[in-house]
Amino acid sequence: MNLGPFALPEGLVALFVLMLSWLLALRLVMAQKRRRDVIVTLSWNALVIGLFVARLIFLFRFHELYASPLAYLDIRDGGWHVESGVLAGLGYLLTQLARRRLLFKPLLRAGLLTLIIAAPLTWWWHAQEAGDLPDMQATELDGTPVSLASFKGKPVVINVWASWCPPCREMPVLIDAQQRYPHVTILLLNQGEHPDSVSEYLRGMSASTEHVLLDPAANISNALNVVGLPTTLFFDANGKLISKRMGEFSKASLHAYLRQLSPDSTTPAVKNSSIDKR
Repeated sequence: MNLGPFALPEGLVALFVLMLSWLLALRLVMAQKRRRDVIVTLSWNALVIGLFVARLIFLFRFHELYASPLAYLDIRDGGWHVESGVLAGLGYLLTQLARRRLLFKPLLRAGLLTLIIAAPLTWWWHAQEAGDLPDMQATELDGTPVSLASFKGKPVVINVWASWCPPCREMPVLIDAQQRYPHVTILLLNQGEHPDSVSEYLRGMSASTEHVLLDPAANISNALNVVGLPTTLFFDANGKLISKRMGEFSKASLHAYLRQLSPDSTTPAVKNSSIDKR
């Protein structure tokens, strides 16, 4: 989902849709307001506990990639251990409901109705996902055409960005990752800007122009179903889409995504530089 040209993280949107479906299902299934209010309160508590545990476990696994404890609080990086959060939230909910057995049957009906409501939305969401790495041409800053398909053989990360996009703060992290993860090709695909403007922007960041590509007419981003900036897509060595991230991320959350591409990826050493202060 996007607000203008800027993307909302897909996990946040999915969570919002799921909670909205659940609350609607509760209202339809449970006529007694008092019981319904109890379930709603427990549901919000479970959500908070789940989010807290998901963040805590992620930080436990990747804390060395954060420059300071203060950076732990910046949840915009999308760093969550989803499985732990789901287990924690469900565990709390089931523990509380064990003492309220009369609520089990209406709760099961509400759960089934939630699936019925959310299933079409989930199907539509996955239908919008990009497929394989497209056999399309981008251009380098000097105008040389480059086929995306030529990068197959190694995992590929495509970051769709623009210099005017305030949330595109992950650029230094991606540039740094090009050096830290030589077994992964990271492509920085600029949207609709003149080569001189892109070069000037990169010079201002003291950044290399290696693997910086241009998509002047947004043909590639359209083929990848990119709906807002920044968007980062993760393809395996065969060009199959593995993950997609809308929104910014930190070095830690990028590493978590890269581990999905290559489980053998080792945690990079933290260097004392401005790039690491996220």
